[in-house]
Amino acid sequence: MAFVDIFEKGIEALKKQKEESAQEKDRFKDEFNKIRTIFVCGMAKSGKTSFINRYFDRNENSEPTFGLSYRFATKTRVNTKELVEFWELGNSALLSSLTSVCITEKNISGLSTIIFIDPTIPQNIEAVIAPLLTSIRDQVAKIKGEKPKFDMSKSIFYIGIPCVMVIGRYDEFQNFDTERKRTILKLLRFLAHVNGATLMSYSIYQEILVGRGKSLAGNLGFDTAFNVQNSTDILKPVFVEAGSDSIEDIGDLINGRQRATFDSIRDAMDFFLQSLNEHFKQEPLEQPVSLLDSNNDEETRKFNEPLLDTAIEERFREMEFLSKEMSRA
Repeated sequence: MAFVDIFEKGIEALKKQKEESAQEKDRFKDEFNKIRTIFVCGMAKSGKTSFINRYFDRNENSEPTFGLSYRFATKTRVNTKELVEFWELGNSALLSSLTSVCITEKNISGLSTIIFIDPTIPQNIEAVIAPLLTSIRDQVAKIKGEKPKFDMSKSIFYIGIPCVMVIGRYDEFQNFDTERKRTILKLLRFLAHVNGATLMSYSIYQEILVGRGKSLAGNLGFDTAFNVQNSTDILKPVFVEAGSDSIEDIGDLINGRQRATFDSIRDAMDFFLQSLNEHFKQEPLEQPVSLLDSNNDEETRKFNEPLLDTAIEERFREMEFLSKEMSRA
């Protein structure tokens, strides 16, 4: 009886698909004079998919995004054809390493990122946002071959690409008690400020914010108009343009412990995380449990095949690598 190596077949299919996909992408992109990329990432269930759906005028209920999702939009002007690509990273906490698939040499010059933060679970901000910011910074610096700009006088350490931090689920956030809202807003203003990012509120249940989100995406993708006045009133949706805030205006993150300047982004982030933990003790994310792991030890041992498991894991890694390479093409 002849045995078929399904992994070998899968790898061959991926290689062929990679070659065809790369050629097709190149042919498609050659038609456009300008290409922009928007990388959407952040905390789970914070509104990432809904944000993109609303831009495309799709109002259906959003399914959770696993791994990477890709969409695009086009616009034709006089003598100009433009393309904007939307990459969405689902489960950003576990897959922050996949930022390298979305941030590449080919798209870095027209790349921007939107990072969603869920204010209803501030205890998870460190576990998701801190490694994600580090991953984005590292990948941008690696491609550009230089450290991002900084403004030491304002304690702003730019990521290296345009960045917007979105306070998702604003419809729920606005119902928090005043002091809790004030504390969270201070923390997120500080986080956005030191990273050189714009900060804004968003909810799919408020038309004015849906419109603001569509205008933001249009501005990042097609340079369309986006005029929003700064507002830090805790009773209203927040909007703070990158570089327009200040440590003094934000105020103390912890009573009696004021810092006016910071030496580096690491120094600023350490202070942010310390302050965040002071107000909301940070918790590790719950890791998904596989069916086998959920069984008792006796059952697990019964089905243990270490050599087979290792071989399969190696094959999956090879196929995953090829999938990533396809995305880069």
